[in-house]
Amino acid sequence: MNEIDSAVAEVLESAYSCLSREDAEKTTYDLHTKSLTVVPSQEAGYDLISAFNAYCESHGRIEYFAFASTLVGAITYKGFMPGSSDIEIGMTRADFFRLEKALRADPSDEFILDAYLDYEKTAYLRMPIVRLRYPDFIGEDGHLVYGNDNLPLQANPKLRISIFDGIPDDYDVSRAFYFELKTLNRRYDTSRPEKQLRLSRAIWKLADSYNKGPRLALGRLFPSRSKTIKIDELYPLRKIPFGPTEIMCPCVTTPWVIEDSDRELEQVQCLQKDALKIAAEIDRICRANDIGYFICGGTMLGYVRHGGFIPWDDDIDVGMLRADYEKFLKIAPSQLGPEFFLQTRESDPNIPYLFSKVRLRGTEYITAYNEFRDFDKGICVDVFPFDKAPVGDWRMVEFRKKVDALIRNHNSTVNRQVPKEGLDSRRAANPIEFLEQAVMRARHRKYWDKSLMDTQRAYDETVTLFNGDDSMRFVASYVATFTCVHLDDLLPYRDVDFEGITLKVPNHPEVFLQMQYGNFMAIPMPHQQRGHGLLRWKGTEKSSDDFS
Repeated sequence: MNEIDSAVAEVLESAYSCLSREDAEKTTYDLHTKSLTVVPSQEAGYDLISAFNAYCESHGRIEYFAFASTLVGAITYKGFMPGSSDIEIGMTRADFFRLEKALRADPSDEFILDAYLDYEKTAYLRMPIVRLRYPDFIGEDGHLVYGNDNLPLQANPKLRISIFDGIPDDYDVSRAFYFELKTLNRRYDTSRPEKQLRLSRAIWKLADSYNKGPRLALGRLFPSRSKTIKIDELYPLRKIPFGPTEIMCPCVTTPWVIEDSDRELEQVQCLQKDALKIAAEIDRICRANDIGYFICGGTMLGYVRHGGFIPWDDDIDVGMLRADYEKFLKIAPSQLGPEFFLQTRESDPNIPYLFSKVRLRGTEYITAYNEFRDFDKGICVDVFPFDKAPVGDWRMVEFRKKVDALIRNHNSTVNRQVPKEGLDSRRAANPIEFLEQAVMRARHRKYWDKSLMDTQRAYDETVTLFNGDDSMRFVASYVATFTCVHLDDLLPYRDVDFEGITLKVPNHPEVFLQMQYGNFMAIPMPHQQRGHGLLRWKGTEKSSDDFS
């Protein structure tokens, strides 16, 4: 290297070093700024909702309700969620128009309204900006990172108002409604403000026809759909603590958060006892017939992180290599005890899953997803087959695309096979609803005649393509989520004590969990420690009715 090249290299190295240092300082500054502003912003946010409460009360009891993360924070933390200072509230369109009219006639001295109704169909209430000052920020090496004489921080809390419109109460009409909503979203390029405006107005026009009639549920339709809430779960609204003030919330909060966590935990423990009975029966049959298996998913995570069940998890997941899986499906029906039932595509053709389950007879495990579907819905243990996979191979990308397409096709068929019991028999309120019902029910009839055996066979034939290749050392399951492991980390299985019974785990469960969950030892925050959102259940000893 000559002198010129050496000089250039030295300059470049210095430049890169400075650039890296600036990036690091900027990141550090941003984190430092956030840490300093979050508490003042939350305090200003409490002032904002307190002023908003007083304004709504003094102007004819304008009604609103907390939802989404704000409701989760209010229920779980009695205030903001950690690190958050924004407030999410919902209003019916009628109540929002009342608020907008009141603010135009009588502006508030404590907050301002930034209305973006024509653009986002949302609005923001903002407090007058609170400016903060703090000492110079000195880096770890002692030099000044940023001087703050001219860089004041801002605590600028905002209250985001989302308009909730009526959702059609008839199942088929609601499906047609959402189909039309998707059509509108595809029609407009929402990256362009003028088309965003047209989309907003088009959705308002669509929703307006349902706001005027009887409504059983409400939901935000734009800029994105929220969870829906039934009218009888929303009203009467009630006040709950929110930091030093209060906030309005639905009378039933379960669309977003379960309120009685102690009662939920007791119910989960009842379900866990029945799941253990099933797991012990699976273990008995596998040992008697030399069938390999291992606990996987959340069950394996619970064993490693908690020494048993994840406290808020109410089921058990089991994995088997394909050969063991096929052997188990063949042997289990004749060897399971009379209180158990092996649920496969052959024994229960209407199951919507691409894997199998062992269920406990005489029990129920009812969710919003399975409530009206025609298959056995007892308490269960999931059994997943694992197949050879070309992980790290160029074929894997295309193979995953093919498998995912088959899963989507299966799920699409399942989701259109809504049983007649799940359809509302309410007579159409007008000719448009009558037409929508006729079209949607014709689609149901078309899919009722489709066999899930075909989609199951297509999936199974594809995921087993590489099982004969002894050079492949990874195995994977593609449902309900993709997870894979190297055979050296899977085999040999090890016996462990799991909540008083002996079950098998992979040879190196930590490696398996690292691939599936990343930092698997991190405990989720309290608001994330939730079960599967059951509507109702019945175990061998208790049911959800015992907790009502």
